[in-house]
Amino acid sequence: MTDSPHNTPGQSSRAAEAAKPLSKADLHMHTNLGDGTASPQRVLDEAKRRNLKVIAITDHDHMEGAKRVQDLIERTSSDIEMIWGCEVTTREGHFLGLFMKRPVKFLCRIEAAIEGIKEQGGITVIPHPLGRLVPSVSRRKIDELLERGFPARSTNSGASRQQAAATRISGSTSARATPCIPARRRPTCAARWRRELRARAARSSGRSACPSPRMWASASGAW
Repeated sequence: MTDSPHNTPGQSSRAAEAAKPLSKADLHMHTNLGDGTASPQRVLDEAKRRNLKVIAITDHDHMEGAKRVQDLIERTSSDIEMIWGCEVTTREGHFLGLFMKRPVKFLCRIEAAIEGIKEQGGITVIPHPLGRLVPSVSRRKIDELLERGFPARSTNSGASRQQAAATRISGSTSARATPCIPARRRPTCAARWRRELRARAARSSGRSACPSPRMWASASGAW
């Protein structure tokens, strides 16, 4: 597409980006090294079977599962990219960190978990907000964080019920996957996920967009 007086370079770039094929990702996955039931090899096999291009391994409070999956990816020259993550057990409920380098302290306050993840250059996400079956961040705590200046946005604010459910894995295999941003050559797809999540959070700054009680428990919010 060429630029014209009615088509700025930025618009051309966005149009070209939108025209690229979509890939799939699952950003909340567990292995049997945590509370999941699937081995790292089975997680990787299932991701390949379901044509996922990006996966995030987010075992509870440690990153050994992520290490094992990354070793398998490198050993088999898989075209799947992995985001290093961790589901942190805070005093206020479970909290996801993506693009992490190390776990944060077990049973810390949620504010400390946010800072610990962001210090690593990571992105923080609320998994299963308001959920009752697992320790989840409450509506009251989300409202408190918003009032104190922590911007939040639910990533499924305009999604269908199926898309809302897609960011959460059932058990520990990639039972569902959500359409994501267009994928380029490795290793740019995971990096683009980082940019996209941060852009969504930035666009939501200054307005309350916390999940409502009617949202599915598998919706996620990015901080």
